Amino acid sequence: MLLPVLALVVQFDRFQVLQPYEVRSAGGEWSARVDPSARSGAGPSNVRVEHAGKLAWQAELPFTLFEAQLSDTGHLGGYGFTHGFPPMFPKGDFVVAIFDPAGKQLLDEREPMEASRAIHGTPDPNPMGVFLGDAGREFVVRIFNPDSFNGSEAWWRYELATGEARPSLNPRSKLGTLMGTAYVKDVRAIPSTPLSLVEWFCLPHQGIRFAALDPEGEVAWELDLPMEQKPQSGVPWAEALERLRRTSGVLSLPAPRQFELQHVFEKQRVTYEVVAGSGEKPWEVREVARAPWRLELTAASGPETETLLWKDVVTVPLEIERVVASELTSIVALAPSADGTVRFVQERGPGPMELVTLDAKGAVTALVEVVETPDAVCGQHWLWVGDGSWLVVADGNDERSAKAWFVEHRTGAVSEVLEFPDWRDLTLARRPDGGFVVLSSFYEANHVGVFDAEGELQPGTWNPELEDVHGDSIAVGQDSSVYVLGRTGDEVACFDLEGNLKRKFLIPTTGVDPEEEHHYYTRILAEPAGTLLVYDFDSDEGSEWLRLDVEGKLLGRFSVHRADGNVDVDCCDLVAQDEAGALWGAFDAEIFTIDATGVTTTRYGAREDGPRLEDPEVPRFDAFRRPVIRDRRTRDAFVFRPDGKLERRVATPKAELGSVTSFEMHFVSGPEERYLVQPDDYHDKWLELDAKDKFLGRRELGGELALWLPDGDFWVAQIGRHEDCDVSRVTSDGQRPVRIARQPDGRFFDAIDVIGPGPDGGVSVVVGQGRKRAILLYDSQGRSKASLPIPFDNRSSHLKAVCWAGEWAIAAGFGGTATVVHVATGKCFRVEVPSEGDVFGWTLSPDGSEVWCAGVNPPALMKLALPKL
Repeated sequence: MLLPVLALVVQFDRFQVLQPYEVRSAGGEWSARVDPSARSGAGPSNVRVEHAGKLAWQAELPFTLFEAQLSDTGHLGGYGFTHGFPPMFPKGDFVVAIFDPAGKQLLDEREPMEASRAIHGTPDPNPMGVFLGDAGREFVVRIFNPDSFNGSEAWWRYELATGEARPSLNPRSKLGTLMGTAYVKDVRAIPSTPLSLVEWFCLPHQGIRFAALDPEGEVAWELDLPMEQKPQSGVPWAEALERLRRTSGVLSLPAPRQFELQHVFEKQRVTYEVVAGSGEKPWEVREVARAPWRLELTAASGPETETLLWKDVVTVPLEIERVVASELTSIVALAPSADGTVRFVQERGPGPMELVTLDAKGAVTALVEVVETPDAVCGQHWLWVGDGSWLVVADGNDERSAKAWFVEHRTGAVSEVLEFPDWRDLTLARRPDGGFVVLSSFYEANHVGVFDAEGELQPGTWNPELEDVHGDSIAVGQDSSVYVLGRTGDEVACFDLEGNLKRKFLIPTTGVDPEEEHHYYTRILAEPAGTLLVYDFDSDEGSEWLRLDVEGKLLGRFSVHRADGNVDVDCCDLVAQDEAGALWGAFDAEIFTIDATGVTTTRYGAREDGPRLEDPEVPRFDAFRRPVIRDRRTRDAFVFRPDGKLERRVATPKAELGSVTSFEMHFVSGPEERYLVQPDDYHDKWLELDAKDKFLGRRELGGELALWLPDGDFWVAQIGRHEDCDVSRVTSDGQRPVRIARQPDGRFFDAIDVIGPGPDGGVSVVVGQGRKRAILLYDSQGRSKASLPIPFDNRSSHLKAVCWAGEWAIAAGFGGTATVVHVATGKCFRVEVPSEGDVFGWTLSPDGSEVWCAGVNPPALMKLALPKL
């Protein structure tokens, strides 16, 4: 259902953070300010209401009004949630409240929050907005209805003067079903009338519709604009549709009884007026004015920037070797032999596939390109069928049938053998006699075809009738039994070659709490010994393999890892078995064997240990302005001095890091050469190492981002993924003398991208979302020193570095651009490294006189002098 998804997006965007806000009555004499105590809207709030500039009443309410309306009589109506806005799980009560002009509460209606009837939906009641209807006499709360063909929302109505409930209303009830799927985008009360102007956002071919409804939902007027969502030449239409979806088509309410609408397709601004009806209807709407107008797309927000030329740059090489660990690249299929010989298929960018043979010593004994490779052949469906040949399958689509070819490994010769007219999402498995089995798993149309060694289809095909069968979900045992994996049901079914079901079993769980376990089975293998291997891509313990007997009994489980505990290869699911049953794997530029406990032994692609970069991550600068580069392959970190000398190689505790293969943004340098490593992305779980890389234990700091200061204190940030978003100074004994949760203007932090160092123990913080970002600067006591808006840049939309030194502050992403801001004037400068295909880390020199940029191709520190302003 399209509508609930669209409406849900609007809901999430609107309630992501509840900021302090003000509402005014239509006449302008009354105003109300709501100041929440929490950004989620949970708990109490302070409400201040003024009339003609003087205080009418002020109160600390036990809940927070998420949205409110104020009438010309001074009545205030709104809704809230006792436990804050619940994005997914119901908690607490939904509250509707009305207050009279003196602050007396006339209505306190509460409904328990319940799980949504829409899949992945926000709990119910799910409010979509509020307005004052019936000429300001009633307060209306728009409540989401997941049934998009039955109105998309209901209007809960209340008498403002008394707080009494009126019958709820479906705004679609009098418009019929011709609109199909649509949701209400905006509702406005038309001044000096009892009518409400409603705007519906429909499916693209239906456009947009407006209607004026009376208090009982009767249609006084309607306007259908079916062309509003049609593409227009010269307009970036994806951006235009986003603009249409998120902004009101009601441009203004210029005078009593009047409203202005945008006519996007006609490029007109049209004014309408409500007049007394002359016939059966008491009201009529007529057009009274029209003027040229065009849809203005959102421009990049933020201040203007000047460009700092990348010249007179001092480049300091970082003393570390940048190597390629192996000549092997993009291995897509693997065929090992018990004698150590390995045949494999690799992809070297666009162009033909390469067929490679390595002997037992790792030497390349043959390398040929596939001859006349059809364009449709991709690297996902290669099967070694023995006798020196591969079978490769190209999936079909709406325009072409799936096909299969035999490819001779020694010569690269190709011969077409099969065509599958109605088969999609194909997976292959080899039969012991040299034949093969093909599984087609396109939606619910699952088919299994059995073929002999010449590619001839055996009589008939059959449907395994399992849920969610796709991917590498088929295997053939030594007894020719066919095993099919149904991933949604965690189920394996066994068939004979004719499709007769022999048995079926559920994949066993740990038995602790099956309801709480999480698994995602993606592959099944049949071992020569008669056992089965099932790959769990996303278990609670990380990626792992389960060994089962043919009846489904669990014999063992293992994760692929290195002898030192490093699990950088645990996501390897490109595996194959030789004829003796040994398990081989390929990952990135490496081929290895895997023993029964999951320990790997590299056969090809290994190098001697040493200070070098095989697979470097984005460079970083620590709080001491030292470049730090981590390596994904070894998961160690290399710390350099500003003169390029390698100061230290930090050996991370591999076993403690778990299955995470990257610790981007999660390596923190501290005093006395101590370090913190975050083993999982953006979680408050830190591993502490001493100066000799000894693992000292785990720490919780109270946030997902941390900055370790020379005096032993921390700046810690909660980034706002959940309820809290703040920056705190944390002492070495866990005290929090400073907590910053609001910006200098009193608004809550909506999100924090990154924190960085400032002078004398201060901190720099990047806050904001979307196109609105700012660098906030605080001293060591948490006092605000500056708030610096920065421009939005698509090339650096995810900011990962910030620093404040001297007269300057800098913010940057992983790319070759950074924004430098003069603190005193707020003037912004853009810095860009003239290099492609590299990643960079950014900071300022300790005295703030230079921009420092570190790259990895080659490893170097670049220094650019800043101008004097």
